[in-house]
Amino acid sequence: MSHPQGENTTPSFRVPGLLVLLSFAAFVSLGMPDGLLGTAWPSLHRDFAQPVDAMWLLLAGETLGYLIASTSAGWLMHRMAVGRILAWSCALTSLSLFGITLSPAWPPMFAMALVLGIGAGAIDTALNVWVEAHLPPHMMHWLHGSFGIGITLGPALMTASLLLTQGWRTGYLVVGALQLALGLVFFRTSAAWNIAPRPASNAAIPATTATATAPVPAPEHAPYADTLRHPRAWLSALIFFVYVGIEISTGHWAFTWLIRAHGYDVGTAGFWNTAYWGLFAAGRFGAGWINRHIAAPRLLPIAIVASLVLAILLALVPIPVTKGPLLALLGLAMSPIFAALISTTAIRIPRAHIRTTIGLQMSAAGIGAGLLPSITGLLVAAQGPHVVPLVAAGSALSLLILVTWLHRPSKSS
Repeated sequence: MSHPQGENTTPSFRVPGLLVLLSFAAFVSLGMPDGLLGTAWPSLHRDFAQPVDAMWLLLAGETLGYLIASTSAGWLMHRMAVGRILAWSCALTSLSLFGITLSPAWPPMFAMALVLGIGAGAIDTALNVWVEAHLPPHMMHWLHGSFGIGITLGPALMTASLLLTQGWRTGYLVVGALQLALGLVFFRTSAAWNIAPRPASNAAIPATTATATAPVPAPEHAPYADTLRHPRAWLSALIFFVYVGIEISTGHWAFTWLIRAHGYDVGTAGFWNTAYWGLFAAGRFGAGWINRHIAAPRLLPIAIVASLVLAILLALVPIPVTKGPLLALLGLAMSPIFAALISTTAIRIPRAHIRTTIGLQMSAAGIGAGLLPSITGLLVAAQGPHVVPLVAAGSALSLLILVTWLHRPSKSS
């Protein structure tokens, strides 16, 4: 009997289904707070008598917290089991969301955003490490597809809060309660997460039922400082900086680009901007199925090349009516890239360095998500909105070069 080439299948290895479901639930909950702020902001900044551009303070706090957590995640995972990390991280995010709900003034909001970022960064990094080590590659795509569900549910919950309670605080209260409930489940199941990695992830551990279900000593991991001295770890992080920058910059600036550069009306531009994120989220789930047949190392360059071609077409095709559909297709093309990059970390870096490297990658992703959209905004102000697809195309080309170079066989690995 043959198995799909995208996976290393070992019949005797099983991860409890509850842990898989909890992983997906955690990523749904991770996306929900990100979806709340944009919808809440018109009411929120008026309630605190802040200017409309004051959102930067909350974004800065959350980004700083995320960077603190993700860069220290490798160090933390040497000292605490992943189940406990997830439990305490959910507790932190719940605390921050309750704090936002109850905050009577603006200054404490920065502290709450900082705590929210710490919790989110720890959940994101710890689960990426655990899923990469314990689940088949297609599950990584479904994990990140779950984030897409969360970031879609967030605005829906906040809209309901605004319509039913005439305020934004109930939305944060509901999501905070969901985070608290999930944290309690993680505390209850914390010991269950201490299982052996899948055989494909740790060949030194025999693929037996006993090793798949019983707690085992963790595989050897390089000291945190050793990984920081490894050039390929930093270059791998640079890949995430570039990729997430493309994803977020395009999503943030597409609406302005369609209206100002191509004459789209607000409704049509909004539809195609929504289609970009919608196909992006749907594509992540579809990529999970595709990855059962096409391994991540093969899927990754296909997705990057497709993204590069579509970005070039967005920049060069002179027919305005094609811009919206091409934008949506770009979202679909990019959808498998992040999860495939996580799954191929072991190609770019020796396995002993993976825990810390994934933390660096998550940090770089957070920086890219904040910095590259800001740079794109400066270019739009200086040169006009037509630069948006040019930035995407140039960044996609850089991404292709980096991935191609780092995925060459390494003598040190």
